[in-house]
Amino acid sequence: MVTQADLPAIRARVEQSLGGKRSLLLVAWVSTDRNDPVHTVENLIWSPAAVSTRRAVAETDKDGYWYLRFVSTWQHDERVAA
Repeated sequence: MVTQADLPAIRARVEQSLGGKRSLLLVAWVSTDRNDPVHTVENLIWSPAAVSTRRAVAETDKDGYWYLRFVSTWQHDERVAA
């Protein structure tokens, strides 16, 4: 679990590590505080062509099972070719 404030540093570290040459899927359970329950999930996909993000919320069904419900469309930050 990470906080919303952690995301920019995580993104920068992944960018640095991948160097725009590899792909990676990151599913981050996000909370406003490390002691609060997690209700938001950030899905990030890095590829050589773009960084894509999509937000979901974590909810429980009537039987108590957790599931994710996407609440946004995919957002793409296209990379500039060097």
